[in-house]
Amino acid sequence: MSKLFDPLGILGPVVIWAKVFVQQLWKTNWDEPLPIALNGEWESYRLGLAALERFSISRLVKAPGAGASIQLHGFCDASQHAYGACVYIRSTGMDGAIACRLLTAKSRVAPIQTLSIPRLELSSAVLLSQLYQNVVCSLNMTPEAYFWSDSSITLHWLHNPPANYSTFVANRVAEVQRMTKGAPWNHVSGLENPADLISREILEVKPTTLAAVARSVKVPDHTLFCRYSSLTRPFRIAAYCRRFVRHRRSKIAGAGLQVTPFLTTDELQQALIGLVKVVQEDCFSHEIAIVQDGAEADLRKSPLKTLYPFMHDGLPRVGGRLNHSSFSFTRKHPILLPEVHPLTSLLIDSVHKQLLHAGPRAMIAHIREQFWPLHLRNLARRHVNSCLRSYRVRLKSEKQLMGQLPKVRTGSYENSAHSSTINNIISFIPANAPTFGGLWEAAVKSMKNHFRRVVGLDALPSEVMHTFLCQIESCLNSRPLTAVSEDPSDMDALTPGHFLVGSALKSIPEPGLSQIPNYLHQLQQRSKHFSRQPNVLVGKLVLLKEDNLPPLRWSVGRIAAVHPGADGLVRVVKVRLATGAVFDRPIVEVCLLPIDDDPRFASTIGEVSVHASETNSAINLRS
Repeated sequence: MSKLFDPLGILGPVVIWAKVFVQQLWKTNWDEPLPIALNGEWESYRLGLAALERFSISRLVKAPGAGASIQLHGFCDASQHAYGACVYIRSTGMDGAIACRLLTAKSRVAPIQTLSIPRLELSSAVLLSQLYQNVVCSLNMTPEAYFWSDSSITLHWLHNPPANYSTFVANRVAEVQRMTKGAPWNHVSGLENPADLISREILEVKPTTLAAVARSVKVPDHTLFCRYSSLTRPFRIAAYCRRFVRHRRSKIAGAGLQVTPFLTTDELQQALIGLVKVVQEDCFSHEIAIVQDGAEADLRKSPLKTLYPFMHDGLPRVGGRLNHSSFSFTRKHPILLPEVHPLTSLLIDSVHKQLLHAGPRAMIAHIREQFWPLHLRNLARRHVNSCLRSYRVRLKSEKQLMGQLPKVRTGSYENSAHSSTINNIISFIPANAPTFGGLWEAAVKSMKNHFRRVVGLDALPSEVMHTFLCQIESCLNSRPLTAVSEDPSDMDALTPGHFLVGSALKSIPEPGLSQIPNYLHQLQQRSKHFSRQPNVLVGKLVLLKEDNLPPLRWSVGRIAAVHPGADGLVRVVKVRLATGAVFDRPIVEVCLLPIDDDPRFASTIGEVSVHASETNSAINLRS
């Protein structure tokens, strides 16, 4: 293997077989001859290496006359024995011809320690990210980049924060997200993934196969659908284009064509069918070929295997089991759509708005009357969770692991209460955060309960107020600290008064108790917020909870600073509003808006406009 000079990794599918073979030799006895099976494989491989002498590729990877507008498309794949990645460069020549050729590749042997296929796929994504960094450094430019994987689990990991996963996954997800810098990760079928050749280890060397892979690869083009944020625009554009073509053909044929000033329903439906055909041929080409050949048994590894698809008017539809139902043909056999495609996203967004921001169930029922996107339930939930308008009416506050008890709360007099009138206050806790005060805030609440029930709206003189507060203090210090025992031999309940005077302040004076049970051990357990959560970050957009206003009227702000505790966990943040006002709030009183984590909004972190149609105004937030 050391004699093969291949710095670009073009021969990766051939070299990786030898690497895996050497790894298999480690498991054999070096003092004994090779087993017959391994010896036969090596001889076949050695004889096949001679075919590499006829293998050649073009040194020019860009299209003739191509300018600086290029794209990089990276692919990764893994198997139980190896994983690898490759990068293709896509360019457009002067004549408009598109060239997509292999630029570089890299392969690695799977570790001896057994790893699951999803973890190996994630390792291949890390390898692809490192390869991409090397390419960018060599080109001295940062072209537009797209990354592709046939592992849905890996794509799910990469689209979520690393803190949600175990250490192995979290470290690699963080590394990939850092090196790819927000570039999109998309799904590609296993049969169309060129990195599959590396993970499969080619035993029989075929120069034609290697040359074909090095020369070109089919990269899905989603430009039309990614350009627009509404489903209506691409459909109307396609409808007008189809009308223009029909008009030109009828003019050439000498026949007149009656043209209406507006698009008809039939024209829009035909445009829809045309765009869906393009998407299906792009994502279901393998399945379409199998169905057309009548070899449905070969769909056992396809996600369509449970739907029994069939072709109708050039469209693969769901076969299903509802042929004898009274539903319409479209409802019995909806049109298949891929899970990961901009058209599917636009369709879900359109239905969500059409149904007035309905929930996932209503969206699924409406969409499946005509279409059947794969894994629609997950897609609908994900879209509802990322919809800002829907989120603002079902807000969820931030939370963090409950902190350690302060020293003052573990002392002997921690539960005693004292009430008096004061003229100044030394320090504050964050507004709307009584939990930060702990038991003294609970005592304030109890004091208010007594005060409201007795005084009501009356105004008391200073001396009467002081006397009444002393009575409230006596009541509070006479409350049991723990559950009252039902044991007849236990005649007294522990109260704060026992720590002050030896008995409850409201009880009849008696000799003091020498032994009082300790209840501090009951404070060891946390009643809520049992796990650590990722700290909120400076710059995130949040809503400030206000008890007297509905959620749609809550103020929008940006986190200006965070205040971590002694354990490094953030429980208090400083929030800056659009008016310039700054407030300290506990994280349980703020609701993080689900837009900064979405890569589609990565460019709006510095400045975001939140439109509120209810007030017909816009809030421009600048950090």
